[in-house]
Amino acid sequence: MQLDDIINVFKTVALSYKSPRLSFDMGDDYLIEGSQEHQYPKFFLETPFQIFWNSKSQQQYYSVGFAFYVLMNKAEDDTEDQIAGVSDSALITERILTKIRTDFHQILSIDSVDSLTFNDMTNEGLSTCRTNITVLVLRNVCDNEDEYFDE
Repeated sequence: MQLDDIINVFKTVALSYKSPRLSFDMGDDYLIEGSQEHQYPKFFLETPFQIFWNSKSQQQYYSVGFAFYVLMNKAEDDTEDQIAGVSDSALITERILTKIRTDFHQILSIDSVDSLTFNDMTNEGLSTCRTNITVLVLRNVCDNEDEYFDE
């Protein structure tokens, strides 16, 4: 499995989420990536990825760490709206992780997850759940090294 496969898993699940429908974007800053007009709610996959080649688990696996956000355009001056916004973003995050664990367990395994909810009042008034995740994936190595190198 390669990085683009991991991206496609998360993109597929995020875009299949029914209510509310999520837009998808990726990059290194959720406030500037994508089109000029942001569409919320949004699933934002943050780059770069951190790759751990020396996984402590079996040699045929490696670990990939990255972060993603579920962004809701609900944070206003009202405290109740802010609480509802971070609550909704955390619930959507939990549902997405459950879907990935259930439907994609044969190609990747979620190793660790931690999330932080916050309201970003500086720009667009966003309620957010930022999740750091590490997944275990199969290495793309075959037994015949001659396929990759000259002798």
